[in-house]
Amino acid sequence: MAKGQHNIEGVKEQVINTSLMIASVIGTIAFITITISRFYSEGFNISIFFEIAVLLSLLGVTIRRKFISNSIKAYIIVTLIIILSLTDAFFYGLLSSTRAYLALVPLYSIIYFPFKRSLFVYLVTILSFI
Repeated sequence: MAKGQHNIEGVKEQVINTSLMIASVIGTIAFITITISRFYSEGFNISIFFEIAVLLSLLGVTIRRKFISNSIKAYIIVTLIIILSLTDAFFYGLLSSTRAYLALVPLYSIIYFPFKRSLFVYLVTILSFI
């Protein structure tokens, strides 16, 4: 492997691992505060189960990040973003706050997947959201 390619792979690994750690910390804090707020205002909602599953999956990948390849981590992150966004959109419609996360799908896709696969994933995600 050429030295330039090795440096690019190192940067990709830093991006994905830093993203996992930041998302895990901020996601946990946000989940706790939003869940407390929901219980007081709306009561229990089934979307909380999906959010718990996504958060636990994210935490699991973050803890095991050294043993998982970067492309698998990228697939998992993209899948979790899509699941979180679509389930939230299903329950809250256009008021869904997680639709902003859909902007991360092309970022992780284009870094780790071939261009055609990235385009396909993003188009399917957007069409599913609509």
